[in-house]
Amino acid sequence: MLYDPKWDVRPQADLEVLIAWLEGRDPEEQYNWKDCHHCLCAQFFGVGIGWAVLHREMEERTGIRVDSLAMPLPWTFGAALQRARAVAVIGRIKEGGR
Repeated sequence: MLYDPKWDVRPQADLEVLIAWLEGRDPEEQYNWKDCHHCLCAQFFGVGIGWAVLHREMEERTGIRVDSLAMPLPWTFGAALQRARAVAVIGRIKEGGR
């Protein structure tokens, strides 16, 4: 079978996708930021240690660093969701929306 470039297409993550993913998690569940295989970024991007590549691609495309939302304490999905929602509100304000 010949190679098809469409096989290399990965879903593109953005802030809305991250928020939706976090909304589906138990807000009390903790993640370990110091464990690169199980931190929030690795779980969100779903690729273990290879999440760094997708993280950089998202940052270049959107200007948002998932690790900046995941690194501050407390390390719970609920707290990360609150931080992500706050960033979304700030982004809408900067764009002139509400």
